Amino acid sequence: MQSPTLTPYWFTPKSEKKKNNPTRFKIKPLTASRMYEVLDDCESINGDPRPKKAAREILWEDGIVDWENLKQDKITVPFTSNNFDAIPFIWLTELTNEIFVKSTLSGKEIKN
Repeated sequence: MQSPTLTPYWFTPKSEKKKNNPTRFKIKPLTASRMYEVLDDCESINGDPRPKKAAREILWEDGIVDWENLKQDKITVPFTSNNFDAIPFIWLTELTNEIFVKSTLSGKEIKN
């Protein structure tokens, strides 16, 4: 049985929230063992961990499990990790932060 804190959920980028048919991403927090791998490849910026390349790849590969309405040049992009380059940089930044934060919160903190 999967922990309720690891249950996938839909995330909408800030710039898409008021749209009728927004692009959104199904994401899920990482397991503790995968987060240790992420933390092994982070640098500290003003005391805050910042994922480097290998850590971001783990966050995206494990944390992004689907998407809806992602388009590139008005063409719908099918979900596959090979298409992560179609996600705009600002959205990847939001997704990385969301997955990282939700992966480090306890179940009690997520409910609040």
